[in-house]
Amino acid sequence: MQMIYLLINLVGATALVFLPGLTAFIAGRDAWVAPLLSTLPGLYVILVITSLGQRLPGQTIVQYTETLLGPWLGKIIALSYIIFFLHVNGIIVRKRKINPTLQSGGDIIWLIY
Repeated sequence: MQMIYLLINLVGATALVFLPGLTAFIAGRDAWVAPLLSTLPGLYVILVITSLGQRLPGQTIVQYTETLLGPWLGKIIALSYIIFFLHVNGIIVRKRKINPTLQSGGDIIWLIY
C-alpha cells in the first residue's frame, strides 16, 4: 500500500501538472503519442509492484529492498527511492507554484499532498 500511495502521488501529480505542458512543448502536435508509448512500461511497473506485494506481504518498500538486495545495498537503494520521490515531488510543486493556504481557489494537486 505504501508503494501504491507513493506512485499515485507521483504519477498523478506529474500527469496532471508537469508532463502535459512539457510534452506539448517538445512534441507539438504529436504529444498524443506519449501516453500510448508509456502505457506498457507503466503496466510492467504495476505487475512488478503487485507481485512483490503478494510475495512479501506486510513489508514496506525499505523492507522489500533489504530482503531482496541485502541490508547494506537495500538501505542504499531505499534511501535513493526516498530522495527520488522527494526530489520529483519538489520539482512538481515548484513548477506549479502552489499556494499552500488554498487561497488561490483550491489547487487540486495541493489536496493530493
